Amino acid sequence: MQHTSTDKSTAMEVIAHAIQAKQMIAATYNGAKIELCPHELFVRRQSVYLRALNPNKSRRHDEEANLGNFNITGMSEVVSSNRSFSPLPSFSEIASGTDEQSIMSVIDGYLG
Repeated sequence: MQHTSTDKSTAMEVIAHAIQAKQMIAATYNGAKIELCPHELFVRRQSVYLRALNPNKSRRHDEEANLGNFNITGMSEVVSSNRSFSPLPSFSEIASGTDEQSIMSVIDGYLG
């Protein structure tokens, strides 16, 4: 089943569902179409961010995949797909910054 978003609250619902189901999402981010493997929603300085892997990002052959941070306000047309992903093994080792409050992650589920 696909979920699509039309506003920011719906986008957060789509992303939250995708995190729980470990499903990839597609979105327009700052005008560019991207696919992401969402790992965590968190708040930093009163803004909501998504920590996710962009599997299509160009990397050197010896460079490990890592997570990027995406401000939810820059996202539109968020769609969850039926494509599943495995969380990065290193994700459990990532420490949130002191100014970050985790909302949910692929490991913890809702932290609320």
